[in-house]
Amino acid sequence: MISSRRLIESSGNFWRDLTPLLPNYVKHVNMGGYERHDAPIRSETEKARHFLVNELAFTCFSNDLKPRSEDADIAYEKLQRKWIRRLPSNPWIDLPLTEDEIGDLSSLFSRLSSYSRILNLNGAIFESVTPAVGRLEYVEIDILTSDAICEVKSGERSFRSIDFRQLLVALIALGSVRIDNTLLLINPREGIVWKENAKDFVESISLRSISDFFGDSLYQLSEVGLSA
Repeated sequence: MISSRRLIESSGNFWRDLTPLLPNYVKHVNMGGYERHDAPIRSETEKARHFLVNELAFTCFSNDLKPRSEDADIAYEKLQRKWIRRLPSNPWIDLPLTEDEIGDLSSLFSRLSSYSRILNLNGAIFESVTPAVGRLEYVEIDILTSDAICEVKSGERSFRSIDFRQLLVALIALGSVRIDNTLLLINPREGIVWKENAKDFVESISLRSISDFFGDSLYQLSEVGLSA
């Protein structure tokens, strides 16, 4: 079996074959092919702690917790339980939040809530997990609705190929019933959102019909074809 993270970060034949035009597409998006909703957040907080603040903001948002209250402690405990399996002890994570970091957390939370309303992410399921597909293990999805697949990227950066790959892996795992869904990338720290119809996006980066894309990707993920 192969994890979704390993597949997403792979530089092998899987992505070169399936998405030959993705690098050019990403360049186009980062030249302005996205929606800007807010100015970037540029704080004085330690960048090594942005990961923690970003995750806390999403945890508060997805669990209906308030960032400036005792709820923030509940969110922190949830993250600790989630990370205990994945991350070694880290002094940057273990330190309590500063007032500036709580300010960042509140801003990110507010933007996530606002964008969710603007994008009509109603009835959202957070941190959804798909079944395995072929040799691909389960795939985690930040936000899933009946007609949208969404990933949240809160880094101080532009969008990357791996962000789009993450959406594609989720789409493959969910199956062709999702071809008319909207794919979304949200970066609340940068104040930007990218969205596109799944079928249009796949056909524009793969030089294939959507049905051929699903067929080829499932073959690659089979026992015979996997060569990530």
